[in-house]
Amino acid sequence: MTIILSISAHGEQRWAAGPYGLFALESGGLIPTAQPMERLTVCSAISDRLLVGGGPHGVAYLYRGGAEWQASWTGGVTEAALCLAPHPDVFRTAVLLAGTEGGGILRSTDRGHRWTPCNYGLRNYTILSLAWAPLDPGSRWPGREHVFAGTEEGIYRSPSGGRGWKRSDSPDAAYQSIAISPSFHRDGLVLAGTEEQGLWRSADSGLTFALVADAPERINSLAALDGGWLLSDEERLWRSADGLSWQPVAGSAPALVLTPTADGILAGTENGVQLLDGVSLAVAESYGVAETA
Repeated sequence: MTIILSISAHGEQRWAAGPYGLFALESGGLIPTAQPMERLTVCSAISDRLLVGGGPHGVAYLYRGGAEWQASWTGGVTEAALCLAPHPDVFRTAVLLAGTEGGGILRSTDRGHRWTPCNYGLRNYTILSLAWAPLDPGSRWPGREHVFAGTEEGIYRSPSGGRGWKRSDSPDAAYQSIAISPSFHRDGLVLAGTEEQGLWRSADSGLTFALVADAPERINSLAALDGGWLLSDEERLWRSADGLSWQPVAGSAPALVLTPTADGILAGTENGVQLLDGVSLAVAESYGVAETA
């Protein structure tokens, strides 16, 4: 069993992470890769480096082609990082966010070398999920940089790139997954999945959330696609065109994480990674899983 909790895709790079370690996805296989965390929770590839989060080091990074991992400076926060979220244009802005297990949200402006706590407005400091909205295609200046955070007790939004937070009108729940519409600046759609209180949907850019009646109670993962949405409960995948009406995907297996890529959807499972076709959502390829201790 090789549990995958995080998948990151940047260009031709594909990485997967979980409690059994870090893996490069190459030629249909999972290649074990050395990394510094005793407890690995998340990975994120950006233009010039690969970052990992977990414990005991919080966040660490490896330059492309480098041989040694570097521990990031995290501003005195010692809790493990549970999620990493690069800015949609991280090459230009150098901004990343990290959600921690009790230390709140960290913000970096140098691609992960140094981090600063940015918890203004948060009531809960255990961050289970982070998601950036697409960049505003309009010409307004200054442009807003919307990002959302799911905590153990609510959903928070920031129109300022994570510098400050305001709680959305959402019920108390543990929000372990968030997905944002590719057309967010036109339709304002945001979905948030909980551990046992169902799926919640916002159509006003994350100000308020309403329960989706036609969805599973447990949402393990969410993905926003061009023309629709995908989620997984503990038994199977579900798909929807509007985030309101959901249908199970016949013959599908559950996923702990869903990551859209140019090649299709990479699904992290309890036994490796599968590549799902973006149209039919049928399993197109299963990545071979290396033996692990």
